[in-house]
Amino acid sequence: MSKRKLPMGEETLPIAIIEGKMLTPLQLKEHPAEFGLLVKGERPRFMAITDDLLIERVRQRYAQGREATIYRFVADGMKEIFPEDQIVEMEQRSVLGLEFIKAERKLVEEELRIISEAGDV
Repeated sequence: MSKRKLPMGEETLPIAIIEGKMLTPLQLKEHPAEFGLLVKGERPRFMAITDDLLIERVRQRYAQGREATIYRFVADGMKEIFPEDQIVEMEQRSVLGLEFIKAERKLVEEELRIISEAGDV
């Protein structure tokens, strides 16, 4: 059975904050103590995953020209949410923005599990 890998391009997005710096999975490998804990399935004490990190991930993903998903939100009608709207909603921490943040947090948690299982990025 082959090991799961991060989705293409995700290794270039920040995944955690260590010592006040947003680090990508590739940069995280340069911190052997913290990376070693992740590989063991443990969370480094000083590692943080903040809302601002999650918003920055979305911003960078769109800046890279990755295919943008258009979301539809139904409440008194239908509204299309485009990438720039998604980022604004997240920055404002609106009800919809908090849902986007929650979804991005789940993605980060899954990517950390993939790194842990694979033992690499």
